[in-house]
Amino acid sequence: MKNINNMIVLKKVLGRYLLLTLFALLFCGFGAKAQELAITGTVVSAEDGFGIPGVSVIIKGTTTGTVTDMDGLYSIKANMGDVLHFSFIGMNEQDVTVAKSVIDVTLNADVIGLEEVIAIGYGTTTKRKAVGAISTMKAEQLEATPFANVGNALQGQVVGLVVQNNGGGPGSSPSISIRGGGEPLYVIDGVITSSEDFNALNSEDIETISFLKDASATAVYGSRAGNGIVLVTSKKGTDGKIKINYSYNYQLSEPTTLPDMLNSYEYAKLQNAANAYDGTDLTYSDAQLEAIRTHSDLDTYPDNNWPDLTLKDFATEQRHNLSLTGGDKRTNYFVSLGYIDQGGILKDDVVNYERYNIRSNMNTKFEKIGLEIGVNINASIENYKEPSAGMYSIWRAVNQNTNPLYRAYNLDGTLAGGGNGDHPIAISSKDAGYKKTRDKFINAQLSANWAVPNVKGLKLGVMANYRDGDGWGKLWEKNVPLYMQDGSVQAQPTPALTVDSYYSERLYFETSASYANTFGKHGVEGTLVYNQTTSNYEEMSAYRRDYLSSAVDQLFAGPVDGKDNNGTEKEGANAGYVFRVKYDYDYKYIFELSGRYDGNDNFAKGEKWGFFPATSLAWNISEENFMDALNDKNIVNTLKLRASYGETGVDENVNRFGYIPVYNLETSAYTIGNSLVNGYSEGNLVNPEELSWYTRKSLNYGLDFSSLNNKLSGSFEYFFYKTTGYLQSPKDTYSQPLGKDLPQIISKSEQRRAGYELSLRYKGKVNDLSYEVGVNYSYYNQLWKRLDTELESTLKNPYLRETNRTDYWAGGAVYLSDGLYQNSDEFLNSARLPGSTQTQSGDIRYQDVNGDGKIDEQDKRLVGLPSKPHANYGIDFSLKYKGWSMSGLFQGTGDRYIAFDNFMVVEAKRRTYDYQLDYWTPENTNSLFPRVSHLEGVNGGNNSNEDNRSDFYLKNAKYFRLKNLQIGYDMKNKVLADVSWISSCKMYISGTNLFTISDVMDYFDPEQAEASETGTQSYGYPVQRTYSFGINVGF
Repeated sequence: MKNINNMIVLKKVLGRYLLLTLFALLFCGFGAKAQELAITGTVVSAEDGFGIPGVSVIIKGTTTGTVTDMDGLYSIKANMGDVLHFSFIGMNEQDVTVAKSVIDVTLNADVIGLEEVIAIGYGTTTKRKAVGAISTMKAEQLEATPFANVGNALQGQVVGLVVQNNGGGPGSSPSISIRGGGEPLYVIDGVITSSEDFNALNSEDIETISFLKDASATAVYGSRAGNGIVLVTSKKGTDGKIKINYSYNYQLSEPTTLPDMLNSYEYAKLQNAANAYDGTDLTYSDAQLEAIRTHSDLDTYPDNNWPDLTLKDFATEQRHNLSLTGGDKRTNYFVSLGYIDQGGILKDDVVNYERYNIRSNMNTKFEKIGLEIGVNINASIENYKEPSAGMYSIWRAVNQNTNPLYRAYNLDGTLAGGGNGDHPIAISSKDAGYKKTRDKFINAQLSANWAVPNVKGLKLGVMANYRDGDGWGKLWEKNVPLYMQDGSVQAQPTPALTVDSYYSERLYFETSASYANTFGKHGVEGTLVYNQTTSNYEEMSAYRRDYLSSAVDQLFAGPVDGKDNNGTEKEGANAGYVFRVKYDYDYKYIFELSGRYDGNDNFAKGEKWGFFPATSLAWNISEENFMDALNDKNIVNTLKLRASYGETGVDENVNRFGYIPVYNLETSAYTIGNSLVNGYSEGNLVNPEELSWYTRKSLNYGLDFSSLNNKLSGSFEYFFYKTTGYLQSPKDTYSQPLGKDLPQIISKSEQRRAGYELSLRYKGKVNDLSYEVGVNYSYYNQLWKRLDTELESTLKNPYLRETNRTDYWAGGAVYLSDGLYQNSDEFLNSARLPGSTQTQSGDIRYQDVNGDGKIDEQDKRLVGLPSKPHANYGIDFSLKYKGWSMSGLFQGTGDRYIAFDNFMVVEAKRRTYDYQLDYWTPENTNSLFPRVSHLEGVNGGNNSNEDNRSDFYLKNAKYFRLKNLQIGYDMKNKVLADVSWISSCKMYISGTNLFTISDVMDYFDPEQAEASETGTQSYGYPVQRTYSFGINVGF
């Protein structure tokens, strides 16, 4: 009977009714009665799977106990429901409730950080001997977050990491910065790769991620390492029995904020109010207003809420992951399959993202000769589709560009035409064309590492990696028919088709030699590496327009007239010689010297190679004898000081092969014999000896500590970067006769960036409750110490110059507002813009900052801060009580400024949100917006955020939000304790972005996509709040 029940449980675990079955088992489990049993089992180490002798096994709350023998075996008599407490020095303690006669336990090392292995560039180290600024994130932290994209899971969890969401659409990925720099370099399993490969990772394939921040950690990557390194190590197999793990996550998502929309009556009154301010005839008569209010003629005066008509309540997402791991002393393996399906929030289900991941990591050891061979293969396929209009246009049409009086349907049910913009239902329809993309790649990696016999600590290695990728895209621009009230069809553009594809390949090769040994109290390590990368990329596209019919979405079906095609190809290569030497004396004093002699094909002969060195020191103060008393009293358990200095390169904004004089191909430049032919034009002027990478010098000081018996730990970092060698074309030299700018040269411009990081973590336990809380905070700012491109006249203006000024709002200099004019006396006696000749009450009042009696460019100032936050923080916590667990993350930023888009503040016809009714009136003098008007350029553009930008529309988008919350229950704790073929079974519910505190949440989400880094809000798929259910089952 018991076996039958077990089979039923298995089917339920793998079936769709898993949740109900497990909860039924949960409640049934509470009724178990005490029964004395002879308990036996084995206690093994999670590190190697071997039995641990001397483990203390005690029945909690009693003095009854035993210890494991030399093989880790134990035997003890206990009652059903008793709790066995397993403890061993250097291991995490573990409690297990007695529910069966055989209880096997796996203990994990209690690593406080001293001997924890950390992945670094071309090797590993331990926290005890680490000298660089390195942060790490483990698999457990990633698994506690329900994000499909790895980048999203990092936000708020890693000190010094700046993660910005770019909306919340299916398949979207955030931008990542380390300490405020540009895009970091991504390294996955030792191979430099792209952000696209990083974003395509299956988070359940990741063992650890290291973030290398200072030059001592990044110099070994040379000219591309100036913005820091994101170093990913994937999971490997472990010795022991085969383990199969399956995880499933089902998710519902909704926008974090959807502002209330105006109804048709409110919208119509708003138009008439604008007429009153403009002095024009009313848009709607009293009779029309009454018809609108009473809905007496909905065909002529509809009342449409476009979000309600086009959006679902929730979008869905599901994720599946299946992995298999195991092996023996000779061979181990890790194999996984992952699948993600993200749906969109549009009602017609026209937005979708799918991703397939596969990974196989296998290692074989030949212990007799010290050789280890590794074969790693991983691949990804991504499919994405959306309507041809794109989410920017759709979201803008749904929320901002379509008023409630725009007709949705005719009386016969056809889609209504005659509007002055895109029809939201039409452009989001399944019949409105499509944009499809498909991207895939495969990585194959072969490595061999040889521990040379009879030479302790000497290892030789070789590794080769080949990446093959390709992609395809198809844009079918087709319009859904719209019908006028008389039945005629509204004229629309004819269909057009664009098809494009690309192919890429990259070959990486590496050889290495390393040595590590200890001679008494002297530790010596050394590493030498040579690597090289070659890559090729090719793309092509084809286009046809003015299709006579939309029935066939193929190139051959399009007219010959107007067809077009294009293509390009590029290649690249780089190489480098890497070294690192490290010496430590009794773990107390550590010295490291590293560097890279780096070759880059982007520069001229004689300029291709550069040397990037770094040096660092560390002092483990807690290893000193005079610290023993503080350690014994648990006042200071560990204390380490670190300092590093080094140089890395930055090759951003350096023209590809910019040292080569070229002629540009100009298509259809001439007409010869009534035919268009190509021509040529002279390219940029070049100076090969001046073209090179920028140099970034890095200084870093760090302090690591732990206290209270290692329960409290933390670190503090101060960093300083100085970047020089910027390329520029001289502006102070007469070049008009040349017809173009002079060649780029190395300037004397210098940028500085500095800041600090603080992280604290506390772990504790009270009876059966274990808890952990962590806090991290980072801040940076930057300025140009010298900027040679700045005009002398600007440089002498302390209010507008960039030199020696810390960061400001990305939109540039703006007028300073002084509220709104309240009456004629105010604007008749105030300085105004030259074009502001029709000023009224309710217009923006600007400050005459320089006191010259007029408002002009000289009154503009640099204000605020960029939308990229300079201050970031996170507060994470976890609680565990018996089988229950709860973890969460609060995350936020400091001041960051975003301006209203101009369409949100100008013409009355574009005002569709309820909050846009907060405009100036004699009764509403302290309003969000100026007086309303039908004209964008009213009063000489005085109120426009396009023509005359001001701080009036700047909003502080700093925020504090509950980024993630998860509550789970481990069914093996009690309910499934007797089911031996299930090794683990955890169920959980979780949510993201559950609440947010921000001054802008009434208008838009603070993490909504920004318009091309201009500091202005944009449109697009909204940031999502999610609710999910998941289960993780191990066999």
